[in-house]
Amino acid sequence: NSAAKLLSVLTSAVCYLKISEIIIMILATVGFLIGNLWLLLLALFLLGTHSTFFGPIKYAILPEILKPNELMSGNALFQSGTSMAILIGMILGGAVISLSQGNLVWISSTVLIIAILGYISSTFILKQKVNPNNIQVDWNFFRTSFQTIKYAKKPSAYFYNFTWKLLVLVLRCNLPHPNSTTYPTVSLWK
Repeated sequence: NSAAKLLSVLTSAVCYLKISEIIIMILATVGFLIGNLWLLLLALFLLGTHSTFFGPIKYAILPEILKPNELMSGNALFQSGTSMAILIGMILGGAVISLSQGNLVWISSTVLIIAILGYISSTFILKQKVNPNNIQVDWNFFRTSFQTIKYAKKPSAYFYNFTWKLLVLVLRCNLPHPNSTTYPTVSLWK
């Protein structure tokens, strides 16, 4: 929660993160083209780090842009958009790799173009006027972590949503294929 408050002050942080994403994709492109696995792993690590900052920022912006009665719909649209982006990205990635027949220039160009489009999109985010003097950030990591764990223990819609998704995952991993008479060899329980 403190991170979200702090990051809501940084209204231009999304643009800066998108610039860093372009730089990371350039690093990945170099790694692809010279065939350096360590450079690719570094780029993967940096993208994961990038995501840990980007996620809280995009959700912290919502209360600044939307009215209180619009927040639930806004969260739903954000979550739906994120899920759709993941799905489309997987489809596009598979298509690019298949159509390029392993040509790393096409693959690298695609990730760079997508990163650049992300930056261009980020410039359209409404700038927010937030008074940083009214925001109090608790810098005590242990206290905020304990508060978060205590809050997460309470049954809520998030808990039930997570439990439902976990149940679906377990069932999907253990159910037989529709065209098969035997159970799959991959199981969560082995």
